[in-house]
Amino acid sequence: MRVRRDVDDSIPAIEVEGVSRRYGSFEALRDVSLEVAPGDIHAVLGPNGAGKTTLLRVLNGLAEPSAGSVHVLDRPVGRARDLRRSMGVVPSGDRSFYERISALENLRFFAYLHEMSGRAAHKRAMAVLAAVGLEGEHGGTTRER
Repeated sequence: MRVRRDVDDSIPAIEVEGVSRRYGSFEALRDVSLEVAPGDIHAVLGPNGAGKTTLLRVLNGLAEPSAGSVHVLDRPVGRARDLRRSMGVVPSGDRSFYERISALENLRFFAYLHEMSGRAAHKRAMAVLAAVGLEGEHGGTTRER
C-alpha cells in the first residue's frame, strides 16, 4: 500500500544489509537484510526476544549495528537528528500513553513531534487512516484543531 506519493520510488525508503547487533555476548540481531519501498507500510512481528525493538532502534539510529549497513532515504543511518525527522515510529509497548489515546490522536501527536501544524497534522492523520482502511476507527473527533 502506498501512502506517500512525493518521494523517489527508485530509491528504497529503507535498506538493511547484513545487520547484526550484539550486546556483549548476546546476539540480538543476526545478519538481517530487508528493503522497504517508499510509501510501503510494514509491521515487525515476532516473539519476545526476537530482536524487533533492537531492529527499530538500529533503523532509527538509536543503536549502532555491530555489523552491516542501514540506509534510510539513501542516507546512512547514524545519530543524525535531521534524518530522524523523516521517520515515524510508534512503539507499541507503552501502556501508559499510546494505548489510552485514539489512532487519530496518536498520529496527530507524532505529527506534532515532527513540527507539523495542527491543521496539517489532522489532515495528514485522516489521510493515513483512510489509506489503511481505518477512517471510521479513529475513536475521536474529526474536528480540526
